[in-house]
Amino acid sequence: MLSTIPASTGQGLAAGKEDPLLETVVVYQNEGSSDCGHSFKMGPLIDYLHESKKSSCPECQGSIEMVCDGMVSSLVDKTSDKTISDNRLVKFKYRNHLYHLSVLRAPTDNLALPQSWFLWMWHTMLHFVGETTAVTAQERIAHVLRLDTSCGMRILHKGKILYPNAKQSPAEISLQLLDVCDNGGKPLVMGTRMTEKEQTRATVKWIFNLWLAFVKACLAKAIALIQGIASPLLALGTTGREHRD
Repeated sequence: MLSTIPASTGQGLAAGKEDPLLETVVVYQNEGSSDCGHSFKMGPLIDYLHESKKSSCPECQGSIEMVCDGMVSSLVDKTSDKTISDNRLVKFKYRNHLYHLSVLRAPTDNLALPQSWFLWMWHTMLHFVGETTAVTAQERIAHVLRLDTSCGMRILHKGKILYPNAKQSPAEISLQLLDVCDNGGKPLVMGTRMTEKEQTRATVKWIFNLWLAFVKACLAKAIALIQGIASPLLALGTTGREHRD
């Protein structure tokens, strides 16, 4: 378990120079500070924070409030180039930490040829609504927090649920989330992250409830069928007795 790793072995989570910026996280004492600044591999660090329920850096044990990916970190350290700074940011609060994540811009004419008709339609739709990010903001959040966008994930702003929203397309929702982040003010807020066990339990419960509803429906039809057959027989028996009497 990552939560049992002592501070002295925190370097086991540390990111190397070969790790992609999007798969690297850097932690800071707070949003306005560059203190701490240790970098880690994204997956293990997110699991560490979730499982240990700590708000401290696994390397130096200093308190941390801000978590950002490698690209955002370069902005904080003012070492970014134009390619990095041109990307959009999604900012949200989850538990005790404020996350800043890059959402890559991908102009339609520079996109790699999608491998399926569905992906081609998806990128085309993003282009028509004016958004040219390679993934949606909600997909980026889900990837980092290990969430399923179709299974209980919620994104709120000032008490209003922005995701999910059946009245908007994923591209429109993403654009709204990114615009909220660009405008500053209160950050987006994430709902509770479900563990794999919780997701499995929820799936099993859903399947069981579906099976139970099916069984109840079958029993109701069977009872109705039996009643439909039994009623004429009972009526016939009653009529026979009346004739004998």
